[in-house]
Amino acid sequence: MYKSKELEFKFKKPSSKDEYLAALYEEISENEKSSIGDRTLKTYVYEILERLRKADLKYERESEQTNLHLSWSLGVLAFVALVLIINGSRESHDFNWLQQNSFTIKIWGISLATLYIGVSIEKFSIFRNLWQFGFTKLVASIAVSGLIIFSTGKAAGAINSVFGVDASAFPFTLTFTSSLFFFHYVLPFLTLVGIVAIFFAFDAIGYIKSKFSNDMSYELPPVHSFIFPILATTLLVIFWGWSKSDLSEGVLPSKIYKLAHMLDFNSKNECANIRKGVPVVYLGPSQSTVLADVKLTSVENLKSFFEREIDVPQKFYRLSCELPEYQSE
Repeated sequence: MYKSKELEFKFKKPSSKDEYLAALYEEISENEKSSIGDRTLKTYVYEILERLRKADLKYERESEQTNLHLSWSLGVLAFVALVLIINGSRESHDFNWLQQNSFTIKIWGISLATLYIGVSIEKFSIFRNLWQFGFTKLVASIAVSGLIIFSTGKAAGAINSVFGVDASAFPFTLTFTSSLFFFHYVLPFLTLVGIVAIFFAFDAIGYIKSKFSNDMSYELPPVHSFIFPILATTLLVIFWGWSKSDLSEGVLPSKIYKLAHMLDFNSKNECANIRKGVPVVYLGPSQSTVLADVKLTSVENLKSFFEREIDVPQKFYRLSCELPEYQSE
């Protein structure tokens, strides 16, 4: 005769997903009538829903906490960037150290502001949704790679026009000159930053209007809707000014010449037929030929590289390098 099996979850509360499913199966298969003290199917369903509700609330709190930390981090980043840019742009300082390093401080501020703009745009829902697709990443990678290759080719031609030799003799100058051309070609696309700044500005205006109309649609002030347009406008003005003055195509030969003396020219040559202190660049794999520049050029700091212009010599000397003979002591 069939003897009913003792219910496993009659007096035991399930503690895991599998146990809840087992309890549901047991309840349905045994088809027991509900009575006082018995756990029914409704009880298990209610407890499952209660656990799901608590899990959702926990996830929502964790998500809000993560967003809050990110917002605070971006706020601190924007504040530091603004302080550095403002102090770096001042003509005079009370402290000598700030005066000497003002341009470097400004560059650091611009870098942090660019980081803030990039992260803020990445958080924008339109770009975040588009970036989820692999085809978007593929097209962006191809476009950036093609632009880098094109910029490198333009940089090689510019170096050749200044020194009259192959750009491979100036590897470090070629790298930095490529970045200058890349900056010029990317600059028109920065209008996208201006468009995003307009959206943020509209949100800031909406918040201001809500304060006069008792609109409760904003729980907290949209701080970044005020910060983003300010930083974006500051960066666009700085970059536009660079493209028209300090980094314009008209001054690129001077920048290339200074870069070459900073990175590739060697003032401590070992050639016996060239006087000491003449900067040279070794040509070819054998390094038996050098390109000499009799003009002594020095770049004191980053500010002098950006702002001080020098005349590029019209003539450089390609000479054979005679190594000194070994003399025993």
